[in-house]
Amino acid sequence: MTCFRCGTAGHMVTNCPTRQQVSIVAEQKNVEARHPYQKVGVVNDCEFVALLDTGSHFTLFKSTLAIKCGVSVRPFVKPLYGVGSTVVPALETVGEAVIEIVIDGVNAGPVVTLIVPDNVQGPDAIIGRNWLDSPAISYYKSGSQLVLAEANVVNKLVDATVVTLGNEFDSLHVVSTEGELARAPLDLSEFKFVDGDASVAARSSLSDLVNEYWDCFATSLEELGCTSLTSMDILEVTGSKPVMCKPYKTTAADRVEIEGIVSDWKRCGLVVETRSPYASPVLLVKQCAGKHRLCVDYRRLNKQTLRQHFPLPDMNEQLNSLGSSKLFAQLDLASGYLQIPLTDEAAAKTAFITEDTTGQFTRMPFGLSGAVVEFTRLMRLCWVHYMGKLYETTWTTW
Repeated sequence: MTCFRCGTAGHMVTNCPTRQQVSIVAEQKNVEARHPYQKVGVVNDCEFVALLDTGSHFTLFKSTLAIKCGVSVRPFVKPLYGVGSTVVPALETVGEAVIEIVIDGVNAGPVVTLIVPDNVQGPDAIIGRNWLDSPAISYYKSGSQLVLAEANVVNKLVDATVVTLGNEFDSLHVVSTEGELARAPLDLSEFKFVDGDASVAARSSLSDLVNEYWDCFATSLEELGCTSLTSMDILEVTGSKPVMCKPYKTTAADRVEIEGIVSDWKRCGLVVETRSPYASPVLLVKQCAGKHRLCVDYRRLNKQTLRQHFPLPDMNEQLNSLGSSKLFAQLDLASGYLQIPLTDEAAAKTAFITEDTTGQFTRMPFGLSGAVVEFTRLMRLCWVHYMGKLYETTWTTW
């Protein structure tokens, strides 16, 4: 048997060692779509890919990432369990570190981070609940994205008692951190504060400005602010007696609506339960849009209230001052009266009665004789540094 390729005896052409070996190689590239919960994290000015994982209790860093970021790591072995066996750990950590991780400009503060071998996870870092559930962090889902935001954090100094080894009680000050969830920013599709003829660019620009000062806007009673510049008191004529009235009779439908409105006021803290001897009746007033406003009839209380004196703005003077202006802005406070607190004594005098319940206001309601004066005084305090000043700009910049 002779090979027809090389002429050597002992093998066939199909087994000839000189036959060219041709291998077909297919190059496979793994192209992964960006995970919607994948973010860019920053530690010590070093950027890395981080996966936000609400199912992970711990925050995990690859070993090489810890070195790259210059993190001080303490040797620490801890078994971690994943899906599968609850007896045999899926992996073991090689260390731990306390790290401040910044994602989307949000910093949760120092967080205990576990350091793991490079081959146990895909992303450089997995951000777990010990970072996400920090009081300083708020997050919510918008579409397919997980949006991070800073919570409004309030630090309070409180006293705590500890027991030393000698069984003696010592007192020390502890900083207690309380977090309030940040509000979701206003989406452009929901932005209805601009005329419909405005361009998309103008709407987007104003939307960005509103979101920058989003804490100054209220879209519901729960979001109303409360001024610290003033508070309203109700001073009565000497010898006055508490106003005590029976509730006005209403229809069954109005009675249900009144009960719902009062419940909302109490839920938002604008009204609280009362044992005040005062009791003014309430009534529903129909507004132009067909809705009803619940008003308290304070006429008897107003008759025995001392009148306050403060200069009120004259409408004609206000209009004359705008005569030569070209650009006008109208600022309308959201329930402006309800952003002014009452003194404890005044709150008791605002007590009202319905057919089903009673309550007293914590904020200044409509209907009080001194409300207009108090509101005007507050506006003067707010605008005192701007009144009489003209801020000019060249019209070519508009």
